[in-house]
Amino acid sequence: LSNLLGQSMPALLRRIGSLRPMQNTFSHVGNSCGQSSGTHYTGRLAMRYDSQVFYDVSGPLVQWQLSRTLAELDITPSCRLVDIGGGTGGFTHELAKRMASEGNVPDVTLVEPAEEMIAQAKAKANPALKLVHGDVDTFLARADECDRVMFKEVVHHIPAADRDRVFSELYKRLPSGGRVLIITRPSILGDHPFPNFFLKYWAENQPTPESYEAHLRQAGFEVVSRPPEGFPLCITKEVWYRMLRDKFWSWLAQFSDEKIEEGIAEMEKRHPDIEEFNFEEKLNFIVGTK
Repeated sequence: LSNLLGQSMPALLRRIGSLRPMQNTFSHVGNSCGQSSGTHYTGRLAMRYDSQVFYDVSGPLVQWQLSRTLAELDITPSCRLVDIGGGTGGFTHELAKRMASEGNVPDVTLVEPAEEMIAQAKAKANPALKLVHGDVDTFLARADECDRVMFKEVVHHIPAADRDRVFSELYKRLPSGGRVLIITRPSILGDHPFPNFFLKYWAENQPTPESYEAHLRQAGFEVVSRPPEGFPLCITKEVWYRMLRDKFWSWLAQFSDEKIEEGIAEMEKRHPDIEEFNFEEKLNFIVGTK
């Protein structure tokens, strides 16, 4: 990664830690939702999403995620890719650009329920994205053909009672050799610098990667179990606290601004003598192959 981006790893981490929110547009990289969270990605957050460390397409974290995603999906220029909950299409568009080859126009569809997010995706060009305003059921109701389907940090928004059905319908839609990729976080966040109330909420509500593997197998997919993969992050307090106030992850929207401020005060009391948080972002890349 260091060689790829032409910087040393410490320099890259410092670059992450010094990021400041832009004042103009966002192209959503972390994806907004599979079904139920479209209303969270509106207003200030929709307009400032890409400046967040986790969703900056030019940053080393997302560049690593892009490379891992392409490898796990076994993407070729002829693949027909669908990104469920693709937000404003930043991550999706980067994938499309990497898929492009001379004389080939990638077939990439972004499915997104939030109006403000998909409105920004319309501006993506060279290559352009196909856009579907809706959720995973909206896509399943259409006759679109596809070879690869991706859920990046959104699959937990599909109600648990619907997951077997959704993956079964995707299994029927995909051709032999087709793949579904679920990118998700473990049910325990480990050393992420969140207030205790959010760590507790996450642990109680985040489905385990093993549960997603079980849903895929139930639908008929072949799945190989693997541990999460990590990427080191160093983020200044100023940037991290701003991200918390922006409620950059959808589940932070469950809490009031006052509760977020209480959490920041708790963290400041817990870490009074440091200027930055060092931790490892961990992701599970779960692949189901037909």
